[in-house]
Amino acid sequence: MQAPELGVYLRELRQRAGITVREASRRSGVSNPYLSQIETGKRHPGTEALNKLAPVYGVTVRELLEMSGHLVET
Repeated sequence: MQAPELGVYLRELRQRAGITVREASRRSGVSNPYLSQIETGKRHPGTEALNKLAPVYGVTVRELLEMSGHLVET
């Protein structure tokens, strides 16, 4: 998945969770600027950020890793 598409998906997950970027940052430990850059497609998140965001957004780490292209099923 391309960074802009992944960013849109992560923004939708955050909004469905009913939290702001600032709150997602506080809960996950992923910096607010980095999270904003991910959502706008300027940065592609690493596995560490996805591991931190998954429980905050209520999804599995595996789902985020697959969506981001870090985990490819063979």
